[in-house]
Amino acid sequence: MIDSPSLPPEHPDRPQDCAAAMVSVVRTLEEEGHLAGWTREEILVALTETAEMRLGSLV
Repeated sequence: MIDSPSLPPEHPDRPQDCAAAMVSVVRTLEEEGHLAGWTREEILVALTETAEMRLGSLV
């Protein structure tokens, strides 16, 4: 589960707050990926590439 950000959307530190909220989610994905036979690098590269694609669709 993703924790809710603790700061309102207009707060200047909101991006860092959102990133901190995602730490446990990424850790869980790393653990599950490892159990499925992925390396840590493969998991993080796949997450990064997926995030970049999703960001590209916002523009």
